Amino acid sequence: MPSVDAIEALLPHKRPMALLHRLLEVDSDMARCEAQMERLDLFHDEQGNVPGWVGIELIAQTAGVLMGHHAREEGGTPRMGYLLGTRRFDISMPVFPAGSRVEVVVRKVLQHGGMGQYEGEIFIGGEKIASSVVNTYLPGPEEMAGLLGPHAAEDTPGTGEE
Repeated sequence: MPSVDAIEALLPHKRPMALLHRLLEVDSDMARCEAQMERLDLFHDEQGNVPGWVGIELIAQTAGVLMGHHAREEGGTPRMGYLLGTRRFDISMPVFPAGSRVEVVVRKVLQHGGMGQYEGEIFIGGEKIASSVVNTYLPGPEEMAGLLGPHAAEDTPGTGEE
């Protein structure tokens, strides 16, 4: 079964901002990951609940896993991308309950150059509780170095300077 190591190989994020815990499935058009709410220390409240808006980042990170998979398929290295925005984030509950396991499924809608659009859904216990469309941007290595400065490649995964 794929694990957090598989996610780390595809998504250049580090804890505590790396929110996904397990890669369940990935192919050319879809990624499915899992997150456990008790492990999101950065966001939980006193009762251990995680705000529903964190679902946007869960969908974006799962899209990032899919982008990293594409990079690996093409012989490249996964690069850091950016969440540009979301459309119609619908969620049926204000928080993800403490201790819950959520499954995030993302499907590629379009990808052209560095621009991408992905449909995402979040499930708890097989029931869909959230959905959204996220827009992303994946700059090339040269552009990334220009955005982050001359020493960025030393600290930024996926810039080709590791």
